[in-house]
This record gives sequence, structure tokens and C-alpha cells, in this order.
Amino acid sequence: MTETDNAMTETDNAMTETDNAISETDNAMTETDNAISETDNAMTETENAISETDNAMTETDNARTETDNAISETDNAMTETDNAISETDNAMTETDNVMTETDNAMTETDNAMTETDNAISETDNAISKLTTPTESNQVMPETDNTISETDNAMTETDNARN
Repeated sequence: MTETDNAMTETDNAMTETDNAISETDNAMTETDNAISETDNAMTETENAISETDNAMTETDNARTETDNAISETDNAMTETDNAISETDNAMTETDNVMTETDNAMTETDNAMTETDNAISETDNAISKLTTPTESNQVMPETDNTISETDNAMTETDNARN
């Protein structure tokens, strides 16, 4: 009986060790499961961080594109402004040229009017000389010249006015 008791005690001890080993294995598996779960959670967090980084990069790219577009629009507006300034300068130059031509025409008109006045004065003088019968032979050629000068001056006046 003693041997049997001893054998049973050894069997009980072996079973206790087996139970302890099973318990340790269960604990190790639980720790492994926990580690796997933590790894999964860390991977999910990493994937979320990557996704957030990708989104931030996309937003940055979009902001850069908007900035480039705004710069392009500003460049276009500046070009249009430069063109408008150039057109204004050209128009002012044309206006100055027209004003110069007008001033020249007015000067020519003034000169023609002065010549006309002189011719009229000469005609008046010639007519007054005609009233003296003794001088009529000498005055007629002078009157003809004066009339011709008057006609020329009037033609110049007409040309200047046109």
C-alpha cells in the first residue's frame, strides 16, 4: 500500500505540475494574444497617421496649386495693366501729334490771313491810286499784281482751313 500511496502521490504531483504547465501555457498565450492586439492597435494607429499625413500632403499640394494659380492670375493682370498703360501712352502721343498739327495749321491760317490783310491793303492802296486820273497808266499793272496776290493769299487761306 505504501508503494501505491507513493505512486499516487507522484501521479498527483505530476498532474499538479501538468496543471501548472498548462496554466503557464495559458498565461503565455494570453500574453501573446495581448501583444498581438497591441501590435494590431499600433499598426492601426500607424495606418491612421499615414492616412492623416497623406491628407495633409494633398491639402498642401492643393494650396500650392491655388497659390500658383493666384500668381498666374496676378501676372496676367499685371500684363493687362502694362498693355493698358502702353495703349494710354500711345493715345497721348497721338493726341500730342494732332495738337501739334492743329497748332501748325493755325499758324499757317494766321500767316495766310496776314497775307490776305496785306493784299487787301495793297488793293485798297491801288484803288485809291486809280482815283487819280494822271496815275492810272502806272497803277493798273500794280493793281493786277495786287489782285493776283490777293487771290493767292485767299487760296492759301482756304488750303490752311482744309
